[in-house]
Amino acid sequence: MANNRVQGVKKSQFIAGTSISGAATFDYVESGQNIKITFTDLLNNLGVTGTIVQGGNALATPVLDTQGAVNVIRNLEDGSGVKTSISVENGVTVEHNFAVDLIGVPIMGDSTALQPTMRSIGATGDISDISSLSFQ
Repeated sequence: MANNRVQGVKKSQFIAGTSISGAATFDYVESGQNIKITFTDLLNNLGVTGTIVQGGNALATPVLDTQGAVNVIRNLEDGSGVKTSISVENGVTVEHNFAVDLIGVPIMGDSTALQPTMRSIGATGDISDISSLSFQ
């Protein structure tokens, strides 16, 4: 069977557009019958739920992997000392998840700060090697 398609030929003399409104119609033939369906109905019948847009802070690291023809949603995973969640602004929040007890002087200063400070332990006086100290 010969391919009778002609490339680059307009269907009509209408002005060419680059977007589709919900009221636009598509025509096709099924079992010898001409069918006309609106763009909105076509999307609903295909199960298309909408568009993909970035939520949250636009300068943040995107989680959606848009490489190739399939969009993949990555899962952020909690890890040792790391907690992930969805923020009230629909962004992804990654936080430290360290517990700081109240015994003695904490090694981590102000665990609720945006950048908590980890304190250093130095040997003084009669202590020359802090690696042998025991912590509880």
